[in-house]
Amino acid sequence: GIRDLVRSRGLGDVYKRQAAGLRGEKGGGDDFYPAFLDGVKQGTGLKGKKLFFPLRAMLTGSLKGPELDLAAPLIGREKCARRALLCRDRYVKP
Repeated sequence: GIRDLVRSRGLGDVYKRQAAGLRGEKGGGDDFYPAFLDGVKQGTGLKGKKLFFPLRAMLTGSLKGPELDLAAPLIGREKCARRALLCRDRYVKP
């Protein structure tokens, strides 16, 4: 399930850094997702399904759904940051 997917990818530190970055950015625009995605790509070196499945699980709580570049602005910057930290705290072993 989602827990195993998120845990298996080793994204805990990335979630933490990206959540901090999302919270630290100024402005409430909907254009935060490209920078967020680039940070995750750089932090993990992952691409394709290996990148997007854990991100989808983290941001939406589901493994299926709309494109993340469409969904993330609807979810919002602050909620994405909270979900990143929640995912790290619940599913990633210290």
